[in-house]
Amino acid sequence: TIFNNEVFEKLKRVSKPLADIVADDTDYRAQLKTAASDEEKERLVGMISLQRLAKTANANLDRVYKSLFN
Repeated sequence: TIFNNEVFEKLKRVSKPLADIVADDTDYRAQLKTAASDEEKERLVGMISLQRLAKTANANLDRVYKSLFN
């Protein structure tokens, strides 16, 4: 089953493909601790959320692919 995931709408806003976010190993939490502006904090919180959603969506897509082609 392919589950609906809000990550695809969020990916449009950052103009990055799912694979880029999944592969991104940036520690946005660490950056959040030292962020100076509210805008930067908001951006970093968004990226933390996007990484979580992307990993979940990617795992779902991998399971679907395996069930179809293995």
